[in-house]
Amino acid sequence: MRLSAWISVAVATLAAVVVLPAGCTQDFGRFEPLPTPTCGETEKLCNGGCVSRLNAAYGCGESCTPCAFPNATAACVGDVCEIGTCAAGFANCDGADDGGNGCETSLNTTTNCGVCGRVCDGAEAGTATCVNGICGQSNCPAGFADCDDDASNGCEANLAEDATNCGTCGRPCSDAHVAGDPQCQDGLCVPACLDGFGDCTHPDISSADDGCESDLSNNVDHCGACDRECSGEHVASRSCSDGLCDSTCQIGWGNCTQPPPSALDDGCEDGVDNDNDECGSCINDCRNMNPENADAFTCSAGPNPQKTCGCTVDGDCNGDGTAAGTCTGGACTCNGTACRSGEVCILDGATSACSCMGGDGCGNGMTCCDAPLGCTNLSNNPGSCGACGRTCPSGFGCFNGRCHCNGDDDCDAGGGGSCSQGFCTCSDTECERGQRCQPDGQCG
Repeated sequence: MRLSAWISVAVATLAAVVVLPAGCTQDFGRFEPLPTPTCGETEKLCNGGCVSRLNAAYGCGESCTPCAFPNATAACVGDVCEIGTCAAGFANCDGADDGGNGCETSLNTTTNCGVCGRVCDGAEAGTATCVNGICGQSNCPAGFADCDDDASNGCEANLAEDATNCGTCGRPCSDAHVAGDPQCQDGLCVPACLDGFGDCTHPDISSADDGCESDLSNNVDHCGACDRECSGEHVASRSCSDGLCDSTCQIGWGNCTQPPPSALDDGCEDGVDNDNDECGSCINDCRNMNPENADAFTCSAGPNPQKTCGCTVDGDCNGDGTAAGTCTGGACTCNGTACRSGEVCILDGATSACSCMGGDGCGNGMTCCDAPLGCTNLSNNPGSCGACGRTCPSGFGCFNGRCHCNGDDDCDAGGGGSCSQGFCTCSDTECERGQRCQPDGQCG
């Protein structure tokens, strides 16, 4: 065999058989190319596979070039790529739908705010803004604001005078107890109040307005007028009724004059320990104890430590011009019978007897008072507690001549509180006897 023929045979053999590792052989003549897919009528062949002719990710129609638009998703309309939907915050304001610049317009500009062509105008010296597709204003002049978020009227709110936006947007002046329409001046609510009410507190613009919030008839801090406090001078417990300070006094003092709302309160201004016409209280008058002698009884002569009306000499005990009696320790004795404080001697038949204000004598533990008229137990009467006519705070009882609370409600003079064993407790502080919890939560 010629060399050329041998080489031809060898090449043919190598083309058909390849020796693999471990003595294996492979016949490459058995492999054949894969067949080309056959696509349906609505499909096309792209990248070796069938896809929809309307799949914009592979182009539209016969093309396999993907459709793409700025700020938008694409869609196929027939065999043409067009804009499907714009991305949030963008719009196809120029109307082109053939692919050019896509959704080319931002909707957060003052010339296209929220929708195409919506122009935000600056007004009242403000600067137009567009935030999240909503027109607004910035750089409003001092005292003005765009409170309604309507760019067409600019910085429409005058914060110095607008009663619906007083001092700041969204802060209306309250109409609580207000006569007429609420008013705003210099950014503060200045209402005309109904009778008996006052605009005594002025919340700053960070807080809601409260109108005419103070009831001047019963507020110890604003009694009869704003900022007119009921004084604590010689006072056991402050109180205000009908615009006047009618505070309960400490023993030995009387709230005998109650200044009008136009004047400062003076607390319990009168010492009633030694005053004949105000003995123990403002209304107990020793001059009325002996109808025969207006000067017979005096306050300083009373036998009790809290001072009640009493005699000084034997002649003070003669209550009807004929009955004789003796005076010992400020109290009369009639025909051997010791009288109660404040009693005089009058004839009862042929003998003298103790009498209270022209009537019968008082029983054990009682005192004869001018006011309230008659016999009174000063140990347990809340209307004459410790002295004739000395009243306790509303709801309080009287024990051993001292005012005491009976329940938690008695302690609440505007500041809550609780009652225990006759004493009020305010904010964890036990008060002195007779004191209550004031609006500030303190004893007084």
